[in-house]
Amino acid sequence: MALGSCACFGGVNQLKNRFENLDWVKRQVYGKHPIDTAPVKALEEVVNVDLRIYGCPIKKEEVEKIVLHIALGKSVVIPKYPVCMECKANENICLFDIGELCLGPVTRAGCDSWCPSNNAGCWGCRGPAEDANVKHMKEIMKEKGFSEKSIIERLDCFGGFAHFPELKKKGKRK
Repeated sequence: MALGSCACFGGVNQLKNRFENLDWVKRQVYGKHPIDTAPVKALEEVVNVDLRIYGCPIKKEEVEKIVLHIALGKSVVIPKYPVCMECKANENICLFDIGELCLGPVTRAGCDSWCPSNNAGCWGCRGPAEDANVKHMKEIMKEKGFSEKSIIERLDCFGGFAHFPELKKKGKRK
C-alpha cells in the first residue's frame, strides 16, 4: 500500500530530482554534513503497489473507510473526478474568481476540498483526476494572469503531475 503523496508520487521530496547538481542540494539541506541520497522515487517504482491512498496529509476518514471496506471484503473506490466537484458540493466560492491559483479542476478528489474550503488553492497533492486536461488548465491559468513559472511550480510540487509531457523541463536546474 502506498500511503500519502510521498509514497504515491515522491511528494515534496521529489523536487530534489529537478537539480543537476545534487552536491549543491545536499549542502543546502545538510550543511557541512552532507548525506548521500538516491533520487526520490514513487513506491511503485520499487515494489508492486496494490492500493494507493492519496493526499498530503492523508484524510483520516478516508483511511478508516478503506480499512472498513477491506475488512468487510468490499471494493475500495478512490474518486476519479476532480476536487472542483467537492468544492461545488461544499458551496465554496471558486478561488479563481478571487485571484487564487488552484489545481482543483485537474486534481483527484477525495479530500473533501480541504484546501479550497480553507481559502487556499489546491496544490494537487492527490495527483491528477482521471481525464485531467492539464494543457487546457494551464491555458486557463495563463488567461487568469498566472505566470508559467507559478503554474509549473504548483503542478510540480507533489510529483503527481510529472507524467504530463507539457510539464517536462527543457533542462534540469543547475
